[in-house]
Amino acid sequence: MVEARRDLVVAPSVTYSIPGTRAPLGSTLADGCTIASGVDPSAYPVGTTLHLGFAPGTIGDFPSSATGVQWVSAIVGNHGVLKHEVQNLTALTQYIAGLSPTGTLGDWIGNPIAFRTMADPTSITESVTISWALGSCQYWWVNNPPTSGTKFEYAWQDILSNPVDILWDVGDFHYQGGSSSSYGDPTEWQTWAAMYWAQMPNLPVMMQARALMIEDQISDDHEFSSNNGESALPVPPGEDDKQGLHRQTQMEASQNIFALPDTEDTSGRGMYYTYLLTPHVRVIVVDGESLDPSWGAYADSNINPKTFLGSPQTNWLKAILTTKIVPLNLIISGKAWIADDIADPPLPEDTDKIWAYPYWRSGFYQWLQQWNETEGNPQVNIVWMAGDRHFVAYDDGTNNSWGGFPCVVGSGWCEKPLERRTGENYIHWYPQGNFPPVSPDTVFQYARGAIVDDPVSRTVTLSVTLMINVLNTDSMTAFASASKTWSY
Repeated sequence: MVEARRDLVVAPSVTYSIPGTRAPLGSTLADGCTIASGVDPSAYPVGTTLHLGFAPGTIGDFPSSATGVQWVSAIVGNHGVLKHEVQNLTALTQYIAGLSPTGTLGDWIGNPIAFRTMADPTSITESVTISWALGSCQYWWVNNPPTSGTKFEYAWQDILSNPVDILWDVGDFHYQGGSSSSYGDPTEWQTWAAMYWAQMPNLPVMMQARALMIEDQISDDHEFSSNNGESALPVPPGEDDKQGLHRQTQMEASQNIFALPDTEDTSGRGMYYTYLLTPHVRVIVVDGESLDPSWGAYADSNINPKTFLGSPQTNWLKAILTTKIVPLNLIISGKAWIADDIADPPLPEDTDKIWAYPYWRSGFYQWLQQWNETEGNPQVNIVWMAGDRHFVAYDDGTNNSWGGFPCVVGSGWCEKPLERRTGENYIHWYPQGNFPPVSPDTVFQYARGAIVDDPVSRTVTLSVTLMINVLNTDSMTAFASASKTWSY
């Protein structure tokens, strides 16, 4: 659906902060966290020094005692953006923090900030539990007018009431997407980054919830380009290059605004990276909207197969999985794995989805299967975790004809459900309508769970709970739960 472009705000009008993911193991921030903040530059102009005070404490509080409080400072940049780098933290510790213009206890601005450090990714001696959430598709604009922000925050209220350690927000955060002709050709990332700010003041519960978790914000799809757009550059002869140009802007904006690890792509053509949650659980964030994939609407064949991630990222992914084997790899993607390669009408609706690249998908599975049969001691185990589909789902591999590994979908911060595509089947999924009209009319949902790494029993367990909105109420409930354990 093409949506009208909204007037942009030039900067955040409300102070907020989002703790970012740990940097890749081995970097200077491996034992730290990046706090990305946005402030009103009319109150705190570019060049203003703001201080971040932090200490161990209870979620929802500001640090209140000088004992143990540490301070770091950062400079407000263009459009009110600043980042504080916090290092030398203690593993498995709950920290609280706040922004201060003076670096003085009690002189706080904005909301309290919280971040919980993970386990030491190099060594653990006892069982470690890390809670997580997975969601996407905020969908706040034109078709959901903000007469009341409450209903657009059902899932966020649930997370705010029950915080997790880490959130993977896998794309479509503000749904500014429309037709490519509606965009013009921006030359500064701030122009388009301002679209993120417009959500924040109107959704304060979301803002507060995002400040309580370490967060991975995976930009994807609608943020700066059309829904189901083609991001590849250079484009095939005769095609429009605007989608790719907007993807370049989107990547730059995301890296400036959010506290993300540095991309492993040195050419500036994609945002993908990896880090360890524990010594036995690796997170791999892949970029389904990079500039290197094949043109999705073009023909595919085993002679000249298209590539969903592009060759550089595909090779990187295979190397990450096999160079240092860990018991469990969580592949975080904006695009879901399970569905048939049959293109359901209307074309070209699904040209940016994984199933538009059937030979790449089957090739990846064949590579994984061959590795585990011939080289895999230990095996390479993966779980594909994604959004983009406006439903929540879990499959233990039973319905994954294209790999046999578990898949999780956490999608539908918004109210709009989507129809299922051919082959989209899971052991647990909601809503279960196949084609329009679907029921219920609204969703407001996400997935959450926990990862338990137990070095005594030498097991890793992933639990998944699919959270859904109770119709005609503002309550959330668990639709289904499941778990799977891997030994090492």
